[in-house]
Parts: sequence; C-alpha cells; structure tokens
Amino acid sequence: MNDDLLLGIDCGTTALKGVLCSADGREVARAQRPIPLLTPQPGWAEQDPEAVWQALCQVVREIAGRGGGRVAALSIGAQAGSIIPADATGWPVHPMITFLDTRAAGIVEAWTRNGWSEFIRQITGWGLQIGQPLASIAWLREHWPEVFAAARRFIGPHDDLVRRLTGVLISNPSCGAQMPLIDRLSGQWSAAVAERVGLSPDRLPRLGASGAVVGPVLPAVADELGLSSSTLVVNGGQDHACEALALGLTEPGNLMLATGTAWVITGIAASPEITAIPPQMDLNAHVVPGRWTISTYMGGFGAIMEWWLHATPTPLADRYASLQRALEVSPPGSNGASFTPESQRCAASRFSGLKLSHTWHDLTRAVVEGIAFEVRAMVAALRQANQPVRALLMLGGATRTPGWPRVLADVTGMPIYTCDDGFLGARGAAILAGLGAGRYPSAAHGWPYFAPRTHLIQPNLQTHAHYAQHL
Repeated sequence: MNDDLLLGIDCGTTALKGVLCSADGREVARAQRPIPLLTPQPGWAEQDPEAVWQALCQVVREIAGRGGGRVAALSIGAQAGSIIPADATGWPVHPMITFLDTRAAGIVEAWTRNGWSEFIRQITGWGLQIGQPLASIAWLREHWPEVFAAARRFIGPHDDLVRRLTGVLISNPSCGAQMPLIDRLSGQWSAAVAERVGLSPDRLPRLGASGAVVGPVLPAVADELGLSSSTLVVNGGQDHACEALALGLTEPGNLMLATGTAWVITGIAASPEITAIPPQMDLNAHVVPGRWTISTYMGGFGAIMEWWLHATPTPLADRYASLQRALEVSPPGSNGASFTPESQRCAASRFSGLKLSHTWHDLTRAVVEGIAFEVRAMVAALRQANQPVRALLMLGGATRTPGWPRVLADVTGMPIYTCDDGFLGARGAAILAGLGAGRYPSAAHGWPYFAPRTHLIQPNLQTHAHYAQHL
C-alpha cells in the first residue's frame, strides 16, 4: 500500500475525535476536542453546529500534517440521534437538538397512547424514544412553527459536517435510520412516517451509500484545514455502526457491549426483518452493505456505578481500585446481597436480601452482579429470537478494572473480549475512507488492517454454574 493517509472522524455528543492512519492500519496521530452542550431550559439539550464544525477544524489541523503523507480521503462517523433545522442549502437556522433533549416527552407519550409506536416500528425498525429527531421535529411544528417553516431541510450532524467540507448535502441510511425516518425495507426515506410530523421526503437530505465518495474537499476549506484539494470526502455513518466495523462486527454472532454512562448492546443482522429480533431491540442500517445493526439501550448502568462509588465511602482514593478490591474480597453471590438496577425491566434500582453482616464490598459486588444479570437477560432474549451469540466485545468504562469483565463472563457464561481504545468510531470511519479511496475492495476487507488489540476473558465454568443455581 502507498503512503497516502486516511482520516477518520468520530463526532460524538461530548467530543469530536480524529485519527490519522496509513492504509495498512498504522496509526499516525490522534486528537480530540470537547463539544459544549447547551441547556437553555430545563430538559433541553442543544449544541451549536458552528461549535461542532470548529472542533472538527481544530482536530484536522492538528493531525493532518503528521506522518509526511497526503490525506487521500476522510470520512465521518457521527451520533445520529440529533437534528439540525436548516435552510434549503443546509445552513442551520436553529441549534442542533440532541438526543438528550426531553422537551418532546409529552408528544412521545401521546403517540404511544395512539398506537403510533408499533406503526413506526413496523416501517423503520425503531421503537419510539424521547429525544428522537422525529419527536423533536414534531415539537417544533407544534410549539415553534416559525422555526419549522424556516427549516427547509432537517439534517444530522454528519450531514452538516460533510456539507461544510464539500458543499454537498447528503446523508446515508446508517445515520438516517435513527431519526427514525428510513423505511427499513427500501432503505429510503419513508413518506408515511414523514407525513406524521408534517414533512415530505424533499425536506430531508439526499441519501447515499456509506463508503461512497461524496466529492473532494472545497479548495478554501482544504487550505484552512491543511488538506490537499484532492482529498476525498467519503460518506460515513452512525457512530455505533462505525465502532462495530472497527471491531470487525460485520456478520451475525458476536455482540458489542458499550459500557459508558449508558450501556448499549449491539449485534448484527443479515436481514431487516424485525420479527427475527427481540421486541426491545431497534434495527439500524449498518455501514456494511446487506447488513443491519440491532441494538438496545439497557440502562444508565455506568451512571449507577458512578453514583454508588461517589455516594458511599470508598476504601481507596481511586474509585476503580476500590471497585476492583470489592470484587476480590466479596465472593460470587455477594454473600446473599443482591441488587436490581433501574433498566428497561425495572423502574427503580433497589437492594434486597440485606443483613447487618453485609459489608461495603458485598454491596459493591452486588451492584456489579445485578448489572451483569441484565446483560445475561438480553443475551437470553437474543437466543430466544434465534439470533446467534458467541462472544461479547466490551468497550468503555467497565473495562477499566479487570474484575468487572470477569463477573460478566462468569454470569453470562460467554467469552468476553475487552478493548480500551476510545477512538474505535474514528477508526471505523477511517476504514470507510479507505474504501472510498479504493484502498480496499470492501469495508470487511479493510478491517483486518485496523483490528484493535483486545484481551480475552474466558468464563469460569464453576462460578457460572454457581450463578445459574441462584437465579
């Protein structure tokens, strides 16, 4: 492979990350910048599209000149649950409303009562959720009709960044599906769903395939960012789909478990049939042709653990060291204490089986085990739907201590591969950049060059049997 470089961008909710790689996967540089979250009213969560663009500019300028080679292509993976009202050319006319925004809660509740949830799921593969762009658009139409009328286009953060880079307004099914406005069978905008919020498909961006070339960077933008005017911009995709690509998840079988503030489990489907997946999972177009991601938000388990470690006196100054110590001191089963976390299945967190003999270590281990049982339940639901499940690829905060993945392996009885690379979304986008630049015949062929380092944890069968007896 030649000396041309590939640039992958991951536009998240709190930070924008970039990674510069050679086509054979060798990393040259990485950088990130924070993205401010605006809360103009209680329950509102917005971002300034210009601030997102400036974060991209800063990241690209920092790393584009490294490595001594020309940046042949770049691509963007982006959080896809946010919406930007824009004019006919794609310029924002209002701040971006993010997926953390709850202003449309009443609308979602009304839609659910009216039976629209199942209608929308049958078409898009997504259940209704507070903060979805579909609900945010409906809120604007009802409460701020002047903004709704001025917005000749409703676009996502990926689409806005690509437009600023190339002058071309375009999206892709991977990003559009999460709005949710994509017909899961056709891969095109659904007029039937758009009509529910007073839209027609012509008020949404044109769709193109992930991994396809959009066009070169505009000359003035290339000069500003330190890129060549021949640098190609390649259509990207949803951030979780890019992470899945970076982990090699292109076929059914293995699951990605993202353990941030929120825990999300993601698998791969070979068809867009929703009858073949558990009802609590959503279906999204993958960045790989002919594949779909299936995922569900299980709960704010990272937030629960942070709350517990902050709210209780920890034996060590390092909270994660304290967590590891608790898992070493308290035996499997937490000496009879148990914890049920707030989740899809439970409205509030609670301890049970408590005795005066229980220690902080027991209760801490109980929290970890309770979360692990939620993962086990999701794996069981997938298997009940005849989805193959072989291993979990785990990334995020819960990988900071070896004890937590160990408990997950023992409770689920599955091999756990941990990965502590926080730039997986950017690396997946770099693979798409290489695909568009003609460096690989397919995204799946590009992945082996970018395969991240992982650590394998096999379940202890005796401990797994102990957990199975106490369910």
